[in-house]
Amino acid sequence: MYLTVPVREHFGDRIVDMVIADDIWRTKYWKSLAACYGRAPYFAAFRDAMAEVYERPWDKLVDLNLAMLEGWLALLSIATRVVRSSEMDIAGGATPRLVVILGRLGPSTYISGDFAAGNHMDDALLAGACISVEMQAWQAPVYRQQFPKSGFIADLAIVDLCCNEGPRALEIPTTRETSSAAPA
Repeated sequence: MYLTVPVREHFGDRIVDMVIADDIWRTKYWKSLAACYGRAPYFAAFRDAMAEVYERPWDKLVDLNLAMLEGWLALLSIATRVVRSSEMDIAGGATPRLVVILGRLGPSTYISGDFAAGNHMDDALLAGACISVEMQAWQAPVYRQQFPKSGFIADLAIVDLCCNEGPRALEIPTTRETSSAAPA
């Protein structure tokens, strides 16, 4: 099941400008999450924090996304700094914009997925700015899921990992155990 938030989209709108179309989705979304994860081993540990997101009305998609991101980072005690490019006042698009952003933030290496690197990233521009590119070949780690008879379903949301694995949620993505069989 896909859970989506309806937006009033105008072709060419930036994500930061996307307005949420209505409030109907909140109750439906929360009921779906509670139904799917209510019996998961660690749902209770995350229930109140998740419910808070769905009890509050949202106008802009970016604000909802940031609240969810910051909420999960806090719940998992991840202290990574979040920087919004929309607040950096940078013109341009694609790789030239990325080079300026990275220049301001100061990394020497940019980690990219295979798709971006092969389809729309200009390695020469990054190299010219003394930024090396490291390829990340993502493969979802296997962990316990709510319905094992369905087989392991890769690349679900963080809520799936956290509600099913709780305290192990942080260590699982780094274990590199990617067999096709779900753990017992």
